[in-house]
Amino acid sequence: MEPGEALGIAAQIAVALAGFAGVVVVFRRESANVQAGCPYPTGSVS
Repeated sequence: MEPGEALGIAAQIAVALAGFAGVVVVFRRESANVQAGCPYPTGSVS
């Protein structure tokens, strides 16, 4: 495996993990807001 190839694979894995973490954070925020009686994320209702 060449260094450039390994770097590309590592970058793809990092992006996938960051995307998954973002989804988890958003899901937790919305879940917490719903439990608090607010069906919309804070500040997004105009």
